[in-house]
Amino acid sequence: MTAIALVILIDLGYYWLHRASHEIMVLWAIHQVHHSSQDFTVAVGLRHSPIQRLFSWVFYLPLAVLGVPPAYMLSHIQFNLLYQCWIHTEAISTLGPLEYIFNTPNHHRVHHGSNLYYLDKNYGGVFIFWDYLFGTFQPPKSDEETVYGILVQPEYFNLIYNQAGHTHLPRVFYFKYVLQKSFNMDNFGNGLAALIKGPSWVPGGPWTGYDENKTIVTADRVYKAAKATLTTHVYIVLHLLAAITITSCLTTLASVSPMEVFVYSMMVVAALTCIGILYEQPHYTRTMEVWRCAAGLLLCLLLPPPASLSPLLMALYTASLAVWILHPAFVLTHHHCKQQ
Repeated sequence: MTAIALVILIDLGYYWLHRASHEIMVLWAIHQVHHSSQDFTVAVGLRHSPIQRLFSWVFYLPLAVLGVPPAYMLSHIQFNLLYQCWIHTEAISTLGPLEYIFNTPNHHRVHHGSNLYYLDKNYGGVFIFWDYLFGTFQPPKSDEETVYGILVQPEYFNLIYNQAGHTHLPRVFYFKYVLQKSFNMDNFGNGLAALIKGPSWVPGGPWTGYDENKTIVTADRVYKAAKATLTTHVYIVLHLLAAITITSCLTTLASVSPMEVFVYSMMVVAALTCIGILYEQPHYTRTMEVWRCAAGLLLCLLLPPPASLSPLLMALYTASLAVWILHPAFVLTHHHCKQQ
């Protein structure tokens, strides 16, 4: 019974964390990364901002006050998040009577919809009855297509720029837009409210803003497709697998020094950032990858990874470096990138 009670209480904490992440501007600036995908697949369930960890713990503090051991709390929080991965899919329609209790793909598609009547709905993590209880439940509508993404869709795959998300401020952190909105208010009170109320809030309006002021999103919105060929996808998958393997080694090997953890973590972040850039292929793509692969190869020589991993990483970086120097068109699709 204690375990069941903890599962329920953790999910209650998650409900309020999730709701705050949508209805408080500074938190939405972080969480919007999870919603900016125009697809709805299991991969979206893994698409979270690392900055979110800086504040998410606050919503579970009441459990600490109740005396829940930190190890139990942290493990249940992870299980709560793992549950939510599989509900990011269009492959499952409904789950019958379970829909009344659990958060399901059917409910979560509503949550990720940017249609006006789907905004700020279905916040539950494992259980959907919190939304019934707190008035945020919305069933799906069968007469209109669900449009995924956010109201003002970002125009890039770069994960650093994707912490942005406002097309009126291209390639600028979303936080700059948040601060600009706050500073443009006519007094301190409204400036503070612009930070802690909803993204669509205006002075004199309700917490989450007036519906008539929100962007109306329809099914004919332009879908931003990746610029890639089959070889681009293969190259990206290989480097993604390398990043995942490095991460796994760092979390399982007790002999790794703090310096190695830091350096290889930066290497993983660089790889993931460059993967997003490769799907845009700006003019500096070739130069960026030459430097990254050369740095990765040098790192393998100066600060060797675990023995089982070192030959594979060195082979990958050597082959990739050769491709970028000798024949970048093998990976790229844009002529201005190939000729740089």
